[in-house]
Amino acid sequence: MTAQRTEDRVIQKKSHSKSFTEGLGILTEEIELALLWNRPNILLAIHDSKTGRIETQQSLEQIIVEKGKRVNHINVDSTNPDVILEMSESPNSTDVIFFVSGIENADRASDGKVYRALNIRRELLVEKGIRAVFWLNESEAASLPRLAPDFWSFRHRVVEFSPKRGTKKQSLPVGLFLWEEQIPWMNEDAQKNKIAYYEDFLMRLPKEEESISARMETT
Repeated sequence: MTAQRTEDRVIQKKSHSKSFTEGLGILTEEIELALLWNRPNILLAIHDSKTGRIETQQSLEQIIVEKGKRVNHINVDSTNPDVILEMSESPNSTDVIFFVSGIENADRASDGKVYRALNIRRELLVEKGIRAVFWLNESEAASLPRLAPDFWSFRHRVVEFSPKRGTKKQSLPVGLFLWEEQIPWMNEDAQKNKIAYYEDFLMRLPKEEESISARMETT
């Protein structure tokens, strides 16, 4: 029994290590491309382990700082639930990658204002060229497409750090995730908004060799 438990822990540790490495690599690549093409970038990082999330945040922040950019940590406050407006009004926001967390707790304390603000203000993310990583737990990730479907349609990439589920979701192309197969009630308008966003994104891509991969994935 003891040997079996030890083996299980070793397997889980290896799985987490692989999930961490691949997930961190995806986030890094997305941010690098956003900086290269000077475009907005909305990333959702799902991490149910607080310790693991902090470790991932610190590693990603170090990479961002080494690239000469800054990280602004925002823990959403129920007294100031409009986090998108807060980011858009931040000085020199084009040189900042925002790390956003605490959505669910603030939403409960503000009687649903956080998710509503995300839904209403989502176009500001594009207009202001915001680059942000929303650090979510599994409950927040499940609530987003239901309570803020228009914001959900604006996302660029979802990365789940989950040793129990492996890394299958992390290797899917941009905008194509298992969430959409699991949520048949996602309204048609949200889907249309997402399609319109990607069509606009394709038009704005530079006609260079570096954009071929992104063009193929988005198409």
